[in-house]
Formats: sequence, structure tokens, C-alpha cells
Amino acid sequence: MKRLFLFASLVAVGFSTLGCGDGTAETARERQVRYKRVIDNDMKQINDDFDSFWLMDRPGRLTYSRIE
Repeated sequence: MKRLFLFASLVAVGFSTLGCGDGTAETARERQVRYKRVIDNDMKQINDDFDSFWLMDRPGRLTYSRIE
């Protein structure tokens, strides 16, 4: 009986720690939109860094781009 209880508790702890992914359901379309936003944001930051490197941008550390 003790072994059964120990085994059941280990199984319960195992299931509670593993879970089912990150907990959010996401469709393929939502994933594509998220990837597009990340790439757009990265391109804006690369452009800002390039302008800053060539001293074509203002000397501040803020960006003109809206970060989403």
C-alpha cells in the first residue's frame, strides 16, 4: 500500500511539472503574424543600429520605431 501511494504521488508530481506545452493555443495564422512582427521589429532595430554606426542618426539611445 505504501508503494502504491508513493508511486501515485510520483506520477502526480510528474504530470504536474510536465504540463501541456506553454498553456496557450496558437493557430498557424497567429504564429505567422507573430513571426512577421518579430522580423519587422528586428529590421527596424538593425536600421537604427546601422544609422547610429554611420552617425546619421541622433545621438540618443531611443528609437523612432514603435516597439510592439
